[in-house]
Amino acid sequence: MPPMKHTTVRLNIMATSRLVLVMAIGFAGLAAAEPAYDRGLLWRVEGLGPEPDYIYGTIHIEDSRVLPLAQPVSQAFGAADRLVMELEPNAAALAQVSAAMSYPDGRVLKQTVGPELHRRATAALAERGIPEAIASKMRPWAILLTLNMPEAKTGLAMDLVLYLQALQAGKTVRGLETAAEQVGVFADLPMAIQIELLRDTLDSLDRLEEIYTALVDAYVDQDLEGMRRLNEEAMAASDPDTRSLIQARLIGDRNRRMVERMLPWLEDGAAFVAVGALHLAGPDGILQRLTERGYRLTRVE
Repeated sequence: MPPMKHTTVRLNIMATSRLVLVMAIGFAGLAAAEPAYDRGLLWRVEGLGPEPDYIYGTIHIEDSRVLPLAQPVSQAFGAADRLVMELEPNAAALAQVSAAMSYPDGRVLKQTVGPELHRRATAALAERGIPEAIASKMRPWAILLTLNMPEAKTGLAMDLVLYLQALQAGKTVRGLETAAEQVGVFADLPMAIQIELLRDTLDSLDRLEEIYTALVDAYVDQDLEGMRRLNEEAMAASDPDTRSLIQARLIGDRNRRMVERMLPWLEDGAAFVAVGALHLAGPDGILQRLTERGYRLTRVE
């Protein structure tokens, strides 16, 4: 796929990939890991469908350390009839996410967060190449997610690569959540908490690269427990009530929803389910929930 030159399209794709990545790894480590599922990214699922399904824990970045996909993952993906992912990044979803990131009614960031936080936020976004004219219209949750992510170069994060390959191969693609549901995880937070999280992010900008590098290293090692610990450390400065709320919205609620919605596709067999890696582990994780429903799960990679 050639580099995208149209600025709006590029920003839409970057916005969606950043939103999903932070949901999957930026705060997902708050749930405790279950020992049986503390390592491993690719799992074979058997027990209800005529053919085995696969669940793969993704990381929504374009880093060369995680792409191209490992051979067992490519083989499982190639054998699947359908790709089931958190959000299908089609044009409508991209447009909805992009639109939700900015105020639609003439409000500006300074009116919400005050002049000091506005100055810091717009300066940080300017270093990412986002001009103040755009930054000043962004909502606090959208800014904190953008700043929590490494800068995108191509926009071709792992999930988007899987999506494009599935379309090219003629596979059916289904999303487990809508764009509105994913956006709502942060957009529906009380404004005081959005501002708190934005301030925490700005205060820790000098540590983000270190955290990001360690997180990717843990992912490459297939160490879900290590990723959990790193993310727990990243949220340590936040208020305990805020951490609990984020845990419920990002992990528990979404895991329950995604498991319910993936079941029909698993029962048909030959599905490849791609979700953020830290949705897999823990007593409230997708793997444990599937085990409790009678599926047999075997680690492949």
